[in-house]
Amino acid sequence: MASIPIAESTTADHDADVVVFLIGMRINRWRSVQYWGPVVLAFLPMIRELLREPSSGCRSARTFFSGRTIMAVQYWDTVEQLISYAHDSQGKHRPAWKAFNRNATKSTAVGIFHETYSVRSGHYETIYRAMPPSGLAAATDSVAPLARRGMTARARLATGGRRPAHDRPATGGRTAAQDSQQADMPVGCPHSAGMPAAVPDSPAGLIAPYDRLAAALSG
Repeated sequence: MASIPIAESTTADHDADVVVFLIGMRINRWRSVQYWGPVVLAFLPMIRELLREPSSGCRSARTFFSGRTIMAVQYWDTVEQLISYAHDSQGKHRPAWKAFNRNATKSTAVGIFHETYSVRSGHYETIYRAMPPSGLAAATDSVAPLARRGMTARARLATGGRRPAHDRPATGGRTAAQDSQQADMPVGCPHSAGMPAAVPDSPAGLIAPYDRLAAALSG
């Protein structure tokens, strides 16, 4: 079931370091299916494998299609976990990478790329409006009212990855701001303070599109 858009402005109330990993492919020649087809068929099982194994360190993966390019945006806990998966001989990535390297010199019909961003806590900020849980907020299950981090990008970055002092939990786990407003909004549950409930997409919901695409290509 699709998530419900949240009318109010929200942000990701996340304090830890985060790794953003972009990985994708570009189909340079549509007719050379013998070269790009195997890459697509190898790409999709890797995404399913990661999403089905919470201990992998991959919090979320979303795939985007733009013309000839297919790209996945992934959020990871650590660079170490990302590299560990890439070199895991029991996982699906390493054999797929070896197979691509064997064929890479034969044709330029398909290209691949990846980019890795290791971002320290306090060096990122987010805002969402009229959106269901998305991006970093969905990956970390940390949807929160925008005011919790600051109403401007400058203010959110100025907190240095920490909530403002007046909004930090006091004894009992509540903040002074929450006590004064008689509002207790747990992280990831934006139904308090008049905000509608919104449930992040389930792993099954994230995996389903990959299964459908793989089935179509295999058929």
